[in-house]
Amino acid sequence: MKLVIILLSILSLSVQADVPRLSLLDYVEKDDDSKKENNEQKTEAEIKLEDLPEKERLRLLQDRRLTRNLTKLSQIKLSGTEAAAGGFSSGGGGNAVVCSDINGLITEIQLLDFVEGLRKDTREDPIIDLSGKSVPDNIKKAFERMKQRWPFLGEKLLKRALEVERNIESYFISAQEGALTPIYDMNLTYVPTQNKQGDECAIARFAVQHRDNLAGQKKFSFVEELYNHSTTDNAARAGIIIHEVIYEEAIKEGAVNSDFVRWLTYLLSSSSFEKLDDSDFEEIEIDQRAEFLKGHSFEYFQSNKPYSDSTAELRVFTAGESVLYLQDYEIAGSNCFDIGICEVQEGTIEKEAKSTTDLFPKYDVKNNRSEEVLPFMVSDIAKTVQGVCHPDGGCVGARVYVSNFSMMSRVRYEGVIVGVFSEGDFAIKVTKPTFRLTGIHLDIADDVILYAEKSTVNF
Repeated sequence: MKLVIILLSILSLSVQADVPRLSLLDYVEKDDDSKKENNEQKTEAEIKLEDLPEKERLRLLQDRRLTRNLTKLSQIKLSGTEAAAGGFSSGGGGNAVVCSDINGLITEIQLLDFVEGLRKDTREDPIIDLSGKSVPDNIKKAFERMKQRWPFLGEKLLKRALEVERNIESYFISAQEGALTPIYDMNLTYVPTQNKQGDECAIARFAVQHRDNLAGQKKFSFVEELYNHSTTDNAARAGIIIHEVIYEEAIKEGAVNSDFVRWLTYLLSSSSFEKLDDSDFEEIEIDQRAEFLKGHSFEYFQSNKPYSDSTAELRVFTAGESVLYLQDYEIAGSNCFDIGICEVQEGTIEKEAKSTTDLFPKYDVKNNRSEEVLPFMVSDIAKTVQGVCHPDGGCVGARVYVSNFSMMSRVRYEGVIVGVFSEGDFAIKVTKPTFRLTGIHLDIADDVILYAEKSTVNF
């Protein structure tokens, strides 16, 4: 009998490639009895280390040591608010669900975001949909989803996440060196205690984020043994990096817990993202914990002037109409088109100019600040009606990204279209500028409105 028990134990320690195991991420109905059945079938015999081959003995010892050294939920006493006020240099971090059999062998490691998200999701048959061959592939898939709704933030965080992944070894900390800071930054309604095999599970700190790090200090720490463990798959590895870079952004806007970040990480990693509609996204964005998402989403407007219409309506103005117009062709002694920064003025249509012709129509425009009245070509005047669109694409109210490189400058900025010119160019109110100019110093005012050629605008 002793020999049989030893053989069974060795088999349980070996890679069970031919025996499919239920996972914490397998979707099951709430009345599923699989856990109960697996518990009844479990072999309750504990093994002796001296009875195991060296390889299996070493793995078991490593897993037992790792389990002892992990920072588990039961060790974390502070609430998110207390932690934020308690002087710790940690801003919290991502967690794993670690399951071990009766002998202490780790049988499953999953990201808490995934386990919790699947159980909270009300959509039909949700799955974790990160099946790439590598961690970078999975990171790209998640942030490509983000870019569908939050394009600029998605691109920014994609680059950040790939940078972290490339340098992941520099962020490793061994569980043998010490436990991660015990900060509780979650409001959990679900705490897994067993997986579907009946193995005991616990929530453990997977990574920690250093809130008040100084220049030259690491921003994150990841538990090396969890990240590289044979039961941690590339979806979980990508997930913890995705969680941390999103949380990093959220902390900048005052986040004190990771509840919203865990749900967003889950959505970006799951099949449920493709099922979200505009009302779902709006519900996400109005959440007070989603402050870091604001200003990064596309805004869609139903226009009464479809893209397929002629530009004729963009060339006709009426007295008293508010408009934007291009006047200053020089800036800091240079042609504004050469450096890609042409300021747009706000004005009001007075009447058709005396010098107007059918070929070159002009209007007299009064500057709203100086009240000076000057004639301008129709091509230099922009419509400002909310939702008005140019046939080539681009509507007033849409968020865009402008990128314009020249011999004299490198200009990048995010902004909102506030005017549409008849030639397909735009007046854009700047929200996030990056200007690099050669030999020119500029003081750019907040909310400045710039002219942007359509070829430089990304919708």
